Amino acid sequence: NEALFAQQIYLIVEDSGETPEPEEPEEPEVPEAPAGNEYTKTATIADGDTVLIYNASSGTVVSSNKSGYKLAGVGVTPAEDKIVTEDESVAWTVSVVDGKYTFSQGDKVLGAVKSGTYVNPSLNAADGYTTWELVSSATDSTWYIKNATFPASNYGPYYLEYYSGYTVYASN
Repeated sequence: NEALFAQQIYLIVEDSGETPEPEEPEEPEVPEAPAGNEYTKTATIADGDTVLIYNASSGTVVSSNKSGYKLAGVGVTPAEDKIVTEDESVAWTVSVVDGKYTFSQGDKVLGAVKSGTYVNPSLNAADGYTTWELVSSATDSTWYIKNATFPASNYGPYYLEYYSGYTVYASN
C-alpha cells in the first residue's frame, strides 16, 4: 500500500548568512513565517544533508521518540513543498556510502532489529541493520525506504512504514 510505505524527503534550507537591505514595503506586511528550521521537498539527498522523512498519508515526519515498539510521528503541515519545525527529534543527518544511506541524530541511528517474531525500528547502531536504500515509488519525489541489510522474509524485504507510528514491515 503506497500510502503506508511511500515517504517524501525534505532537505534543510541553509541560511546564506547575508542580510538583505531593508526595502520600503509597498503593500501591507505579511506575517513572518513561524520560527524554526525550514526544509524543502527534494528529489535527491547527499552525504551530510539534514533531512526530514515525511509520510503524506499520515501528515507526520519520523522522529527519534519511541512510542512502544514504534517510532512516533510528529505532525507537520507542508506548505508550498516546505516544512518549518523547531523539533530536533525529526531532523536526520544523512550519510551515504556506496549509494546506500544511513539516517542519524548523534548516537541514534535509524535501523531495524529482530524482536521475537517481529522486526521493529531501532535507534541503536549496535543492532547492525542501519543501512537503507531509496526505491522510487509511483509518485514523483516519493520513495520506499528499504532496509538494505536486514535479511528479507518470506514476504519480501523490510521497509520503513507508517502504521499508527513508524514501523519496519516486510512487503513485496
